[in-house]
Amino acid sequence: AGVDFWEMRPSFTLPVEYVFYQGDSAAIWKNIKEEFNLLFVDGCHCQHHCMIDFLNYSPLVVAGGYCLFHDTAGIDGGTKQVEMPQYCTVPGQSPETTGVRAGLRKLGLLQGHRSDWTLECEIKEPERGGLFGMLLFKKIKSL
Repeated sequence: AGVDFWEMRPSFTLPVEYVFYQGDSAAIWKNIKEEFNLLFVDGCHCQHHCMIDFLNYSPLVVAGGYCLFHDTAGIDGGTKQVEMPQYCTVPGQSPETTGVRAGLRKLGLLQGHRSDWTLECEIKEPERGGLFGMLLFKKIKSL
């Protein structure tokens, strides 16, 4: 299944079992009833939207399933998020509040403060200058 604005839907022929939910991820989650083994989050790159997408969609992931966040690269050893304002849809967002990594930190996912999710690995993308990257979390249990 996929969630995005209609203009962003896949342009190739999709398998019959694929479901596309058209609209803003902050609103569409209420219409989704199925569970998932993998949640891939590649939305707006400000910390607020990252957190909203995780909080709305993570309950749909089965225990033992995964959540993969895109655009999580950091600079200074991963402590500071690379600012990508062209991807952030929140007007006037400052660099301090920009970044998927900052949202993951506020959710307690990066520090291991959650009993329901654990960090599995970080995937770096050195061929693209290390600006993107991904973090993979595994759902240990449902709360």
